[in-house]
Amino acid sequence: MDVQGVLTETTRERSHPVGFETRGQVAWMDNAYKLVAKTNDQGAILSAELYDLQTDPTEKQDLAPVEPAKVRIMVRDLEAWRSSCRKSLVLSRQGR
Repeated sequence: MDVQGVLTETTRERSHPVGFETRGQVAWMDNAYKLVAKTNDQGAILSAELYDLQTDPTEKQDLAPVEPAKVRIMVRDLEAWRSSCRKSLVLSRQGR
């Protein structure tokens, strides 16, 4: 991973969103927004928060209540990514 941009404060925009998943929580980040969601034991999303990383980099103001369309889009994209990860895991266990 190249961190030079962070060190020199010349970071560029991501070409694709980035997802993260841990037990009980998932996140999806594009260049402007971050969606953070709590999940149940089966992995279903229970609640989501949305932050504008440009204007609120410390993630203090949850925009989910006022940006439901953006939340829906980001949840859809996050779930597509999660599904792709699960399929890749199954294929790797099958030796493909």
